[in-house]
Amino acid sequence: GSPTGTGRAARFDGSHRIRVGRIDMDDWTDLTVSAWVNSTSKATSMRVVSKDRIGTPGNFMLAYRNGAWTMQAWDDQAMAWCVASWRSESLRDGQWHSLIGVVDSRRAQVLLYVDGELKAEAPWTAKTLDDSDKSDLAIGADLNGGLLYEFDGRLDEVRLWTRVVDQTEVQANLYGDTRVGGSAPGLVGYWALNG
Repeated sequence: GSPTGTGRAARFDGSHRIRVGRIDMDDWTDLTVSAWVNSTSKATSMRVVSKDRIGTPGNFMLAYRNGAWTMQAWDDQAMAWCVASWRSESLRDGQWHSLIGVVDSRRAQVLLYVDGELKAEAPWTAKTLDDSDKSDLAIGADLNGGLLYEFDGRLDEVRLWTRVVDQTEVQANLYGDTRVGGSAPGLVGYWALNG
């Protein structure tokens, strides 16, 4: 099954990823990334969607790290990752869950929504997203030459916007009131991941 009712979603077994490629984010002031996740894995770290290389300042990642679901963005003003983190094992239950990460420069925050509810926020002081490492976008793992922090489970409906998706849109994504297509404002990537 899948959260969209198509019955299809991409299965990741901890040894695969989708390398989307280069998306230039140098002048982005805002970002929203969303994905549906389904996992029972006991892995300590798994990337859902990331634009990061280990050992260099990154851009962003939506991930599971050491017992917490996170949305993090590199803040070149603070020279550190700004991490909105929600500690919970409840999402590794074999059911579908919506994860939405937001970088909102107007509100100066990084936000994490889980199943339509705001679960975590963190301050963010940068004016634009840092894309200095020029890494590729990846789904289901990190990019560092080989595979790192591979996702183990199923992923579906990954989307990437150049803008803040608001609470109303978060709810629409959760309940399927809208199926975002290629003409949605600010949408730069949509990967259905239909198996």
